[in-house]
Amino acid sequence: MNQQTAGVIGLVIAIILLSFNGFSMYTLSRSKELKKKRILVLALCLSVSDSLIGLEFLYGSILNLLKSNDTGYRYQCMVIRQFISGTIMASLLQTLIICLERINATFIIKQRILTALTSNISVAMCLLLPHVIALVRFGLDTLTGTFPCGVKYTAKLGFLYLHDIPAIFICCLIALSYGVVIFRITKKQKTIAVQVTELTGNQTEINWNKAFKMRQNMITLGIIIGLTFSSNLPRSVLVLYSYIVGGSDKAMHYLWAANNIFVLLNPLFDPFIYVLRIEKYREHLKSSFKSIWKSNRVTQTT
Repeated sequence: MNQQTAGVIGLVIAIILLSFNGFSMYTLSRSKELKKKRILVLALCLSVSDSLIGLEFLYGSILNLLKSNDTGYRYQCMVIRQFISGTIMASLLQTLIICLERINATFIIKQRILTALTSNISVAMCLLLPHVIALVRFGLDTLTGTFPCGVKYTAKLGFLYLHDIPAIFICCLIALSYGVVIFRITKKQKTIAVQVTELTGNQTEINWNKAFKMRQNMITLGIIIGLTFSSNLPRSVLVLYSYIVGGSDKAMHYLWAANNIFVLLNPLFDPFIYVLRIEKYREHLKSSFKSIWKSNRVTQTT
């Protein structure tokens, strides 16, 4: 696939990604009631990171369309790929924070360490630190000159050691968090089943509602795990594969697909996972679409 075709495909994906996350942030920010829930605040922060990925990917796609060999152009390609790597890492870390928040929600009394790890300060650090590391990596790469604006730059050892291996590690932590949540939910459900025989009326209904919400959280986290692994593992495996086969054209073709399609699965579908499962958010979407539909009909009739 040539560079300009890659640029066109990248533009389309980036625009779709920005549209999904932009609408998600707009609806969340307008609802004061929704923002009171910590999980939605974290989802809003994740949408910001995902939107940054879209903006950076959009800029990178424009660079692909320009197709120049100028030194300044090559530096721009290098820095934008480093920043995309940093933002993807930030998005992964924020996904881990959401999983930790779900663990904390299974406790009657919030755990201090989990509360600290899921605080706004932690979210800000997870967003800033990967970008600082990306900027340092770019500075170190410039010491050895410039690199062509292609997929081979993202297969360097620096990306393998400072992006792919840490990404796999974070994915494993997310999976471990999911296991902890399942264990605690299963334990609580057994407790509720015992309590149901001793309770009547509203108390029984309340307990079963809690169990139902816990099962919903478990399903949501399961989808998160599957999407996170399918989004990040292909690239890491293909980088290793490219070293085994000596960076062949076939390996670079597969790596391009991992960089430009699979990696974007997370930011593309995050709004649906974290937000559309929430009933009040769906109500906001329905009312928004109805108002848009009515305004369009009024415009057409006039």
